[in-house]
Amino acid sequence: MKIEICLESIESVIAAEQGGADRVEFCADLFEGGTTPSLGAFKAARAYSSIAMNVMVRPRGGDFATGPGVRGDEGGCALPSVRQGPTESFGILTPTGRST
Repeated sequence: MKIEICLESIESVIAAEQGGADRVEFCADLFEGGTTPSLGAFKAARAYSSIAMNVMVRPRGGDFATGPGVRGDEGGCALPSVRQGPTESFGILTPTGRST
């Protein structure tokens, strides 16, 4: 069984790797359900850990609904280098609850 955990700090990423997790979903602001982490936080997490990492791409907290015309690859993602390696996890739904 694969173990993936959602985390928002570099210390947590390191602990997850040391604890045997297979992959992490790196994000910011878990209190709001997870948002896109800063580029600096992402680079630091990569520098201190080699664990497989998905990165949350979600422009804001709250519900996952977005307005008309917003696609999963938009919304102010501050991580242009994410596309060079890890997987992206999108937290975006239409106002009716469907994925975009």
